[in-house]
Order: sequence, then C-alpha cells, then structure tokens
Amino acid sequence: MVGEMPTSDFGFVVIPDAFARLMGVADKGTRIFRAEGNHGETRRRFEALCEHIRPCVSPGGASVYAKVSRAAVYKRMKAGGLTAFCFHIVGKTKTVFGKEKKLKEWPLVYIPVAECKTWGAELDERGARIEANRGTTEDEAALEAGEFDEDSPSPDFVHYDPKDKKRKDVKYMTGSKRIEEPQEETDSAQAPVGDYAGSYFKKQLEEARERRREEFKKRWYERGMKK
Repeated sequence: MVGEMPTSDFGFVVIPDAFARLMGVADKGTRIFRAEGNHGETRRRFEALCEHIRPCVSPGGASVYAKVSRAAVYKRMKAGGLTAFCFHIVGKTKTVFGKEKKLKEWPLVYIPVAECKTWGAELDERGARIEANRGTTEDEAALEAGEFDEDSPSPDFVHYDPKDKKRKDVKYMTGSKRIEEPQEETDSAQAPVGDYAGSYFKKQLEEARERRREEFKKRWYERGMKK
C-alpha cells in the first residue's frame, strides 16, 4: 500500500521540489495551489501528484477523513489551514467577432489525506481533553469549527481562479459542462513525456508499447506460417 506524505510541524504536507514546479501558484493568503492546462497536461499533473504527494481526496472525502462537515473543510481551505491542489482544464473558442476566448472548467480539487487525518486526530485529542475536564477555550473553539455547517456552503472561491476576476477573455464552463478533448491532444498524450510525468505514467506507456510490439510479432509469425 502506498504510504502517506510526511507533514510539517503545522500539519501541512511537505511538497517535494519535483512537484513544486507543477502545482501552480497559491491563491493569496491560502494553500490553494492552481494550475491549468489541456487534458493531457492535467493527466500528467495528476500522475505526478500521485507519485509525490500520495493519496488525495475531494473536499467531500476530506470531510470523511477529518470527521468534520464539508462546510468546515471549505472554511479551513479559505483560511489557509488546508492544502488543496486545483487543476483547471482549459481550451479555446472564438466569439462571433472572431476574437479568441479561453474556456476554463471548474477545477479538479485534490486535498492530501495526510492533512485530513492530522486534522481529525487533533480534534480527537481536543475532544478527549474536554471529556476529561482538561479542555481549554481553544479546544472548544476548534471542535466548534469542525462542526461548523451551512445549508448550502458556497465553493465559488474554489471554482473560480481569483486571477480571472474581471477578465472578459475567460469563459468558465460551469456545472456539468465540459471542454471536449481535441484528437491532437489524445495523440500527444501517447508521446514520451520525459521527466514531466511521474514514473507510473511512463511505466504504463512503456508497457502499452511492449504489448503492441508483441502483437505485431505474433501477427508477423502467423502470416509467415500461412505462406
């Protein structure tokens, strides 16, 4: 089983240099890192995330691991207390006047499981102190923050990149709308990706090529036997 990444004294995952150049820039005052690219680039970022950061989950999954509400997860993300990697898939279109406009999907959001477990363990310790009548006001406040809830918590601060505010040349594909993957992107995803992708992705690519070579040899041999 793949292990989890170590965390710092503040409970944040330690980000290796090999992944730091791929994760994008953080929103001001947070640990929400954003990167954008086409479908192939997003796949390669995800492979690198799996290799360097280890298991990650969505905000809903984070609430399960930390044993808190989803609204509490969003609140902690917004306050800079939880790391999140947001990958936006982007594309292009043209207006009726022929002007190019960027299409941008709501991000795929990945939160490190290690941080969720650290948060959950901290709340368990605080709860135990309160039950033993050794709790502090800080313990009570932390537990209340974990139980914080809203009928409809708004994740708009996650969906929309702050850098795109007031930009008229960017159109977001909201809800279930998706950007179709052009054929050339699909083809390029099969090409060598060097050290940009994780070793897992390269291994999958090499295995696929080996299978194709074996199939070609088999067909060639069968053709020779029929002559």
